[in-house]
Amino acid sequence: MKQTRYKLLFGGFILFFILATTSIVLGVGTLAGTNISNQAYVDYKDENGNALSRVYSNTVTTTVSQVYGVNIVPETGSTSGSNGQTVKFLMENFNTGNGDDSYNLNYSIESGWTPTSVKFYYDKNNNHTFDEGTDTEMTSPYQTNPVKADDDFDIFMFVTIPDSGTAPDSSNTKIKVTSISKTDSNVTDYGTYTVQVSSANIASQKTHTPKSPKPGEPITYTITLENTGSSDGTSVVLSDPIPSKMTYIASSIKLNSTSKTDANDSDEADFNITEANKVTVNVGTIKAGAKAEIIFQVKVNDGTTAETAITNQAKITYQSGGTGVSTTTNSETLFVATSPGVNVTSTASPASGDRGDKITYPITVKNNGNKTDVIDMTYTSSEGWKWDLWYDANNDGIAGNDGDYLLKDNDGDGKIDTGSLEPGVSVSILAVATIPNGATDKSV
Repeated sequence: MKQTRYKLLFGGFILFFILATTSIVLGVGTLAGTNISNQAYVDYKDENGNALSRVYSNTVTTTVSQVYGVNIVPETGSTSGSNGQTVKFLMENFNTGNGDDSYNLNYSIESGWTPTSVKFYYDKNNNHTFDEGTDTEMTSPYQTNPVKADDDFDIFMFVTIPDSGTAPDSSNTKIKVTSISKTDSNVTDYGTYTVQVSSANIASQKTHTPKSPKPGEPITYTITLENTGSSDGTSVVLSDPIPSKMTYIASSIKLNSTSKTDANDSDEADFNITEANKVTVNVGTIKAGAKAEIIFQVKVNDGTTAETAITNQAKITYQSGGTGVSTTTNSETLFVATSPGVNVTSTASPASGDRGDKITYPITVKNNGNKTDVIDMTYTSSEGWKWDLWYDANNDGIAGNDGDYLLKDNDGDGKIDTGSLEPGVSVSILAVATIPNGATDKSV
C-alpha cells in the first residue's frame, strides 16, 4: 500500500494527512453482496432553545443483488490470408455485471465459405500476444473461467482458410461469436469477424506501454505490419482513431523508426488532417515477407477515473493484385491506473484565547486523485494539547451542531479519517482544542 503524507501547520499544532491508496479493486458500480446501511437522526431543542440529546432511528440494511452483463470487444474485426493459411483474432470478453460470472461461447458461419477449422485459445498470461505452449486451447463446449466484475477473459480465435476451390481469391467468410452468461442465459453479446482471401496478406499486431498508465502519463502504441502472403501488398494505409478520454501527443509518429510530422506535407503521416482526430500513415508497399512498424504516443486525459477501460483499434487498407482489402488490428485495451492526490487548505488566522476557551481552525480536505479514497488524519502539538477533529456537516465553522460529528476510523487501520471521498470531492473539517487551565501566557 502506498502512502502520501501531507502536513498543515498552525500555532503549536501540526495536522498530518495521509492518503492511503489500496490495491486496485475491479468493478464498476456496487458489487453484488454489498450491504448498504442507512440510519437517520434528529437534532432538536426545547421551547427554551436548549439543545436536547440526538435521537437515532433504527438502521436499515440493503444487500445489493447481482446483475449480469457481457460485452465482446471488438464488435467487428477483419483480416486477410492466403489459401491454406491460418489467421487469428483477439477477442476480449468483458464482465459488465457486478459479480463473478462465467460465459459459454459458440460460433456460427454467417456468410461465405466454411473454414477448414476454427479453434479458440485462452490468452493465459493476458498479454494479447499468442504464446504457443502457454496459451491454452479451449475445447467444445467452449466456456470461460470465472471472470470478476469489470474484468475480461481474453480469447484468440484461429481460422484456417480452405483451398482456392472452396475459397477463391477476394472471397470472404463472416463468423459470428456469441458469449452467453452461464448464470443468466438471457444475457448475451456477440462479435462478427471477417476473413478475406488475398495473395498479399498484411497481418498486424498492436501493443501499448505502460500496461496501466496514470492520467497525463505518455502511452506508446506500436503497430507491427507483416506481409505473410505470396505477393506484394501495395498502397498500404493505416488509420487509427484516438479514443475518447485520450489526447494525441504532438509530433510523436514514427514509421520504421523515422520521425514524421503531423502536418499536411510531403511525408507519409499526419494527425487530424486526412481524418479528424486520427493518425494516418501511408506506408506504401510492403513486399512479401517484409514488415513495417508504426509508433505514436497519446496520454490519458486528466480526471479519468481509475480502472476506466480504454480500447483502441486501427484500420488497415491495401491492394492485393488490384483487389482492395480492408482489415483491422487487434483491439488493445488498457485500464487506467490509480493516481492518488490530496489538497489541504485553510483560511484560518492564528487564534488567541484565555484558559478554558475553545479555539477552532477550519480545514478543507479534497480528494485530488482519480479513485474513491480514504484520507487518514493525525496531528502533533508542540504543547501537548488535545485536538478534536470534527466533520463540519453544515459548513458553518462551529463544531458539534446540526449533524457535525467527530471523525472516526472508518477503514479499520487505527487512524481517524475522512471516510470515503469520491474524486474531486471536498470535506470541511474543524480542528478544535480547549486551552488548558495550566497554560502560560505566550504564543504557541
